[in-house]
Amino acid sequence: MNQLSIHTLEARDNAMIEAARGYWNLDNDQIFHWIQEMRARVELSLRDKGVEYENLRSVLEPAQDRMEAAYVFDTTKINGLYGYEIMQRFIPLLHKKSKHSVLSGDYTDIPGQKEKQYKAFREAITFCRCVQYRHSIQFSIVYINNLTKDMAKVLDKGLMHYLPYVGYADTTYASLFKFYLSAILELDFIKCGQTIIQGHSPDTPDTDDWNVSSYPFEENGYNCRSINSDLMEVLLKFKIERPVFDGFEKDTSFSLISVGAAPHPIEDFDIEVSAAKVKYLEENKQNSLQKAGLIGISEDELAMQIKSKIRNNYIYGLSYNCEHNVTKFSVILEFNGSKKRDRFRLKATLEYKPEKKILRLITLY
Repeated sequence: MNQLSIHTLEARDNAMIEAARGYWNLDNDQIFHWIQEMRARVELSLRDKGVEYENLRSVLEPAQDRMEAAYVFDTTKINGLYGYEIMQRFIPLLHKKSKHSVLSGDYTDIPGQKEKQYKAFREAITFCRCVQYRHSIQFSIVYINNLTKDMAKVLDKGLMHYLPYVGYADTTYASLFKFYLSAILELDFIKCGQTIIQGHSPDTPDTDDWNVSSYPFEENGYNCRSINSDLMEVLLKFKIERPVFDGFEKDTSFSLISVGAAPHPIEDFDIEVSAAKVKYLEENKQNSLQKAGLIGISEDELAMQIKSKIRNNYIYGLSYNCEHNVTKFSVILEFNGSKKRDRFRLKATLEYKPEKKILRLITLY
């Protein structure tokens, strides 16, 4: 079978792959073939609906040059179905040609974290009006990725006069609030231009299309398409970034298996950065290096910087080149910028060399 590249694999919060491995006692090769079969089915399902899988990269992988934001609503100010009421105002503000993953959910209590959740909420949000915080679950959140600054402003300004809207948080960079959202929110829909993609019940025929959420998409000029929700949850779900904690490495492990690689803890790998690579970056990516405060860095220092950040995120853009026998993936690295208080993200593409326990830097930008 042809080995297919994978933008992202969700095995962090979705237990389907792990459960199947345990139930059927699957080995890594069997899991690899199963994931690749799902990946092929996703591509065919999307193509039948007029969407190319390759065109969803920007909504499935985090971008170093785009924003993510969480828009917050006080549901005590809404009568009736607040999800629909919120989307009735949110959807018309989206740019017709833009692409996004949209997640949503209530700011649910996490056991033992009540005070920290309150503090994270207060520190992260830019409020547009006064709000009385009675309990976390009174707030509903719409999370959207792949935004330009202008798109983020249009959403904020357009919601400003809607009384339940209390403000937004720029969640592009790591924060405690973003960490909580990564554990709470669920995928709502994907917007690819004027096409909306949602997940329908696994027993629904692949040829069917449903507006599962019943949000007002059609009246706003969008075409609703849907695919098997099991496939969507595994291969079309944007993962809000958070550190990889001990005991939760399964997502990275299954991601490596998905392209036929032997899984090993990548935090134990050495980072290989050649002097020629640093020279190339200084000559061709000087602006990015300067913003990230990396101008004049040596190959050893750059390798240490990458190694120190490798567990702060997940891996994306997985592929295997059989001609050159190269497995590679990308990871977003967050740096303190050259200016005080600035933060900056770079995308590193790394070759995975498990036999030597080395990650070789291919590019950084």
